[in-house]
Amino acid sequence: MTISANIFKPGTTEANAVSPIIWSPDIIKTIYEQAVFPQLGKIDTRQLGVPGRQYNYTLDSAIQTGILTPGVATPVQSLSFSNVSVVFYSYGGALQIDEQQMAQELTSVLDSVNSGAYNSAIVNRDDVISTELYNTTATGVYVNGTTSSTIAATDVLDTKTIVKLDTEMMQTQAGGCKAIVIHPKQAYSLRTDANFIDYSKNPVTAGTILRTGEIGSVGYQGVAVFVSNQITSATENSITVYKAIALGRNNPFVFMPKKNMQFYVEKETERERAYTFSWNEIFGTKILVNDSVVVVTSATGY
Repeated sequence: MTISANIFKPGTTEANAVSPIIWSPDIIKTIYEQAVFPQLGKIDTRQLGVPGRQYNYTLDSAIQTGILTPGVATPVQSLSFSNVSVVFYSYGGALQIDEQQMAQELTSVLDSVNSGAYNSAIVNRDDVISTELYNTTATGVYVNGTTSSTIAATDVLDTKTIVKLDTEMMQTQAGGCKAIVIHPKQAYSLRTDANFIDYSKNPVTAGTILRTGEIGSVGYQGVAVFVSNQITSATENSITVYKAIALGRNNPFVFMPKKNMQFYVEKETERERAYTFSWNEIFGTKILVNDSVVVVTSATGY
C-alpha cells in the first residue's frame, strides 16, 4: 500500500494550525553571582535612613611604652590621628513594559523582573566593594616570590603561599589573614593541593552553616577560602594571571548602607500606556586598614 499524496502530515500550514506550540509558564532565570564580600568586612548600619552625605572613621596611631631613666623626665611622644571617609552613592536600574504587552505576556515575566533586579543589585555590591579593595596601598604578593615580569604559568596558588601570607600579615596592622577571595581558576590548583581542607572535612566548620562562596580553609582554624568571579585577571609576562584579595583580621573595609534597596512600579501617562519598573539603593564602602587588604597574584592553575 502506498502513502497518499494527500496525507495529513506535520510541518504543513494546515497541520501547524492544529498543532500548537506550548510555552512553559516558568522562565528559567539567569544565575547571578552571590554576595561574597559584604560578610567579610564591617557592616555598619548607623547611617541607614539618617541625614549625612559622608561618614568619617577616625584611626589612631600606635603609642609606645619604654624603660624610664631615673632622674630624667618621662619623654613625651606625639599623638596623631587620621581619618577615612565613606561617601555614599546611588545604584539602581529600570525597565519599561508596554501596557498591551503586559496584558499578553506570561505572568512569570514580572517575577523575572523582580528576581533580576534583586540579584543584579547583589552582584553590584560585590563589584563596588572589590573595586574599592583593589585600591589598597598595601604591597601586593606574587606566588613563589616572583614579580610581574617573572611570573610563569607554573606559579599557581597553593597552600604554602597562603600560610606565608598569613604569617606576614600577622606582623602588620592586619593581625593575620582571616580570609582570601580567589578566582574559580585559582581554586583548581588550591583544591587539588593535599594540604587544602575542604569545608565539610574540617572538624571546626563541619556541621556549621556554610558562608556564601566559602569552599574550605588553609589550616583547621586558619584562613577561610572563598571563590568569586569578581576577582580580576590581567596579562603579565605574556600569561594570564589572577588577582586574589586577602583580608586581614583588623577591619579591612566597611560596607555602609544609607538606603535599603526599594522596588517601584509606576504607570506613565494614560496616553503613553506603559509601566516603568525601577529599583535603587544607596550605600558607601571604603578600606579602613590598608594592611588588611593584600592583592595576591598567581597564574591560572587550571
